[in-house]
Amino acid sequence: MHATNYVAPPSRAPIVLSVYDLTFVRFPDLCTDDVLQYPTLVRRALARGAIVHATSDFVADEVRETFDLPPERVVRIYPGIVPSATGDAAAGRRIAGADRYVLAIGTIEPRKNLPMLVDAFDRVAATDPDVHLVVAGRVGG
Repeated sequence: MHATNYVAPPSRAPIVLSVYDLTFVRFPDLCTDDVLQYPTLVRRALARGAIVHATSDFVADEVRETFDLPPERVVRIYPGIVPSATGDAAAGRRIAGADRYVLAIGTIEPRKNLPMLVDAFDRVAATDPDVHLVVAGRVGG
């Protein structure tokens, strides 16, 4: 079973638990009440033998350290996309208001650290003014 959002329901099948960050451990003041339940839920899944999928080496190391896991219990697999034959690139450019843009998708909330994204983007835009930043997502709780 692949638990894609920190929560693994009871299962007799082996569990792969995706962990994208540990904001709920490192910066709980940035989290909503439901997100503050994640440490307990992650520990439950780990107690049932879950293998953790992390999307970066940094997060994989954090998970190993925070939950005292051996290396083989945490696997880093970078996120990726496959080319789409059904997308409408022209519509995307119209919505973005630019031919070239950086798109950030996710809930808009403090734990996403959007100010750091804007700071990083400012550096890019200083040398490449034709690229735009587009943030898409609902406001988080």
